[in-house]
Amino acid sequence: MTKSAILITAMLLGAWAAGAQTATLKEPTKGIRTQSSTHELKETKSGDSDIYTYVEQMPEPSVNIGEYLAKNIVYPKDAQDKNITGKVVLKFVVNETGTIQDITVTKPVYPSIDSTAVAVLKKMPKWKPGRSEGKPVKVYYTLPIRFNIDDAPGETKPTPGYDLNAYIKANLRYPNDAMTSKVEGTVIVGFTVKEDGSISGAAVSIGVKPSLDKEALRLVNGMPKWKPATKNGKPTSAYHAQPIVFSIKK
Repeated sequence: MTKSAILITAMLLGAWAAGAQTATLKEPTKGIRTQSSTHELKETKSGDSDIYTYVEQMPEPSVNIGEYLAKNIVYPKDAQDKNITGKVVLKFVVNETGTIQDITVTKPVYPSIDSTAVAVLKKMPKWKPGRSEGKPVKVYYTLPIRFNIDDAPGETKPTPGYDLNAYIKANLRYPNDAMTSKVEGTVIVGFTVKEDGSISGAAVSIGVKPSLDKEALRLVNGMPKWKPATKNGKPTSAYHAQPIVFSIKK
């Protein structure tokens, strides 16, 4: 069996600043259903304080998530022996002190894989809490973790084939409403790179704010062709998840 590997969407959260560009997911993550709001979206639990879906200042990890998970997650042997792969999606709350709580598996893969992802997330160091109107608040967070076995010889993943960061920097238009309300964040857009390198089926897998999500989709749909993935040396369609970072210059 080939060496096991963990391909983690969250890896990008700690690597975006360094220009990381790739992740491998087979399908987009469904967004969190919330009540409509013209500003911050929040859910309220009986007997508990408000829990927000996004705020002006979103929670930030105190460590590189990708490096942390790569160092601490061990691919479960029973799943590896059975060649079981897949994407676990975890939903949790980062509370006012930055502690992770209320972890739930919203998309399971296999019992040992699911429990491994939850156990490692529970041990993660405290985050920088999210803030609303300057005050720390509880914020929901969704984390997809992709468990996979290393690619076999002759298999490659799709790549841009050009400076993707430069393309984004030159073409990104920060929405006025998000700029005015000082909303920042990272939208993850999933799409398929077809055999000819064209982009197809782009959809927001992790959103921040409707206007930011829409702009991220516009950017992705306007991208030049990519270099397609290959299997057995031949071009093949493959899914890719691309982070689009929205940050207001201080």
